[in-house]
Amino acid sequence: MAYTLDFSLALGGSKTSLTLNAQLVDTSGTNSGAAISTGFAEIGNGYYLWHYAAFADAFRGGVKFYESGVPGTILAFAAINPEEAENTDVKTSTRSDGTGVTLADDAITAAKYDETTAFPVTSADTGATQIARVGADGDTLETLSDQIDGAATAAGVWSYTTRTLTQSAASVTSSVTGTDITLTKADSFSASLTGLASNSGYTSIWFTVKDDLDDADSAAVFQIKKNASGSGDGLLYVNGAAASNAALGSITVDSATALTIALDESITDDLTVTQGLYYSIKYLVSGSTSTVTSGQLDVVQYSTKAIV
Repeated sequence: MAYTLDFSLALGGSKTSLTLNAQLVDTSGTNSGAAISTGFAEIGNGYYLWHYAAFADAFRGGVKFYESGVPGTILAFAAINPEEAENTDVKTSTRSDGTGVTLADDAITAAKYDETTAFPVTSADTGATQIARVGADGDTLETLSDQIDGAATAAGVWSYTTRTLTQSAASVTSSVTGTDITLTKADSFSASLTGLASNSGYTSIWFTVKDDLDDADSAAVFQIKKNASGSGDGLLYVNGAAASNAALGSITVDSATALTIALDESITDDLTVTQGLYYSIKYLVSGSTSTVTSGQLDVVQYSTKAIV
């Protein structure tokens, strides 16, 4: 049985009046089925809605969006997991009577429960872990819960050692999900990107975040550069201006196919909370440049601001 999902696309003010296509991909990034050109609605100012009602049961992977006729330029991408969509098709309110007090009295029947032994087992069970219970056949679940030794349960809970957060709020690693990156404002930003094209023999590597793909690099939300020479790199631009301290941003080459992007909390604190920014990674190898990956970056609000 197919299920339905809706996707919001924020492509920027320069991407109006586009004819869009959607292409499903499996978990290896391989196209799944033919491109889909229906279900798109333009909302305005570069925002679009895609409605699709034919996702196959247990489909796992993602969907990439591009302008019709230009499949090589991906404008947006979203992951699809059945745990987050297909399997959430029952209203929570249908799972109880809504009063917050009891469930129906017939939730436990004589066939399922023998009050002369224990709950919630049949009369054939004599296990030592049974919960002793006394009551009439018509007892509800709340009445049964009253039979449990509340004092012992409370003592067990409160006897556990208090747990504390072992990282400061300003050093929690940013979230990377598929090609999407989440950066928390006023937190130190550290994102590990793996499975990239080989950077062997690189001269320079750029990590660039923009509000609009047509913006100049100098107008970037931020841009970081890595030079094989080890000089003249670091944080180049922040909020459309030259960075005052290049050391506050870095690209670390972890392997031929993996990078770590880092940004100091003093810089992330200056960013504006924004959904749907664009990022890309570009290599300069043997005199030729190439974009090896791109995706969406969201700047989200902090809950506790640790820097002063």
